[in-house]
Amino acid sequence: MGAYDIFMSTYAPEDDTWSNAVNMEMPINSTDDDIQFQVAGNGKTAYFSSGRIGGIGGSDIYIVNGLNYKPDLSFEKIENERLAAQQKKYNDSLELVKTKALEAEQALALQSEKKIIEPDAATISKQEKASIAEANKLAKAEAKRQAIESAKAEKEAKRLEKIAKEEAAKLEKEEAAAAKLKINNAFNDWDWSKYDLSTEASIAKEFGDIATEGLIYKVQIASGTLPKNISNLLNTELGQIEELNVKGNKKYLIEKPSNSINEAFVIKNKAINLGINDAFITGFYNGKRFYLIDLVKKGILKK
Repeated sequence: MGAYDIFMSTYAPEDDTWSNAVNMEMPINSTDDDIQFQVAGNGKTAYFSSGRIGGIGGSDIYIVNGLNYKPDLSFEKIENERLAAQQKKYNDSLELVKTKALEAEQALALQSEKKIIEPDAATISKQEKASIAEANKLAKAEAKRQAIESAKAEKEAKRLEKIAKEEAAKLEKEEAAAAKLKINNAFNDWDWSKYDLSTEASIAKEFGDIATEGLIYKVQIASGTLPKNISNLLNTELGQIEELNVKGNKKYLIEKPSNSINEAFVIKNKAINLGINDAFITGFYNGKRFYLIDLVKKGILKK
């Protein structure tokens, strides 16, 4: 429906398969980016990010209520067993590396405690001197080897630790992706498709006199910049002008609010009579800005 959408797939534990992905459609999805759907721990609420019209930033966080998510226990059991086995494999590998590192350190420490033999030239033979020299050479070589082994073991431990962190992040993503969703949306019973939503006039014909709690209407008369002649006309004829910042863009509205579309139409017509031909009505539901068509499609404005 837009740049990114949220889809639903159902897991079947008996044959370890997923159903084809199904688009959740409106009002979950919009014509903009809708991403990162996350079900809350209570299974009744979810959150997601959307750049849809009516937000106050580049992307906003939205809440979905009325879910009935119940985890598939058989799937969770299999998944938990898989995660436990994976964690055990990592723990065993890490313990093995730590053991090798400790053995290497102990061997190095033991070797360093041994004194290098200093032969007494007056009392030993030439052959004994050669034997002692060879023993010292072997001792130094062994100490060097043990130091290298210790360094390798430490490096391997760090590598496994890095892998563990990456795996933990991966598992976290897998757990989120494995959640089986069952959406019972509050607006599923609202069929807006039978209404003509093509123009403000057609929307007003259907919903013009309806007052909704938390919903007001204002007339927008300019975007980006406000011409001086319009500013003077409004301040004289229709009242104060309100400047609104929407995703970094300035919008200008007639400050006076209306409780219904028909009330707002009266103000819009006055603006048009003053030469502001691009005036149109926009809604604010609990402080968030919406186009009229979206108010209907979302079920905020309905009969």
